[in-house]
Amino acid sequence: MCFVWPCCGRQTVLYLYCVSYRVPLHSQRQAIYGKAVAALEGANGYAEVLAIPDDRPEVSQANDDFTVVYAQAEAARDLLRNALADEWFVDEERKRLGKTDFYYPVAAQKRAWVDQAIDPGVKGDVRAKEKMKNDYGGHANMLKDLARITLKYESCDRMATAVKELKEAGFSLVVTKNKYLSPTVRS
Repeated sequence: MCFVWPCCGRQTVLYLYCVSYRVPLHSQRQAIYGKAVAALEGANGYAEVLAIPDDRPEVSQANDDFTVVYAQAEAARDLLRNALADEWFVDEERKRLGKTDFYYPVAAQKRAWVDQAIDPGVKGDVRAKEKMKNDYGGHANMLKDLARITLKYESCDRMATAVKELKEAGFSLVVTKNKYLSPTVRS
């Protein structure tokens, strides 16, 4: 499930990926998907997750200047991180291997409704400019997913609670890709 959250009155679009542990859809996708749905149907919170609409309007930033949009993405990331946890740490093993830094909340400092959170940081400047040029005709205001954090939940109930808690924290639901409502072969 993918949510886009504008951050507390700012003109910035922020993606938040929420996923729940579920049966992988590799071989025999339809049969496996059917079993996963059957297992989830009675789960607490599943009805609430299904009630989240699959709504994908075109969204854009208020500003078309890359420097402004990129700075807003950094500010949006800080707002979301602060909503999720008071303190974060970097995965030193990934850092040692030269991979993209991933940040995780310190267990004692995360909100009670956060099971797992992974922050890969703001999308790199070079990659963001490449996407702007190749995917959006040079328009910075069309950039999405510059600031993103993945939240993983042990259950539908916990995921539904997180959506409610984020709304109560001042975030607004703008775009949803509810893969529980409209699954694809890759989801």
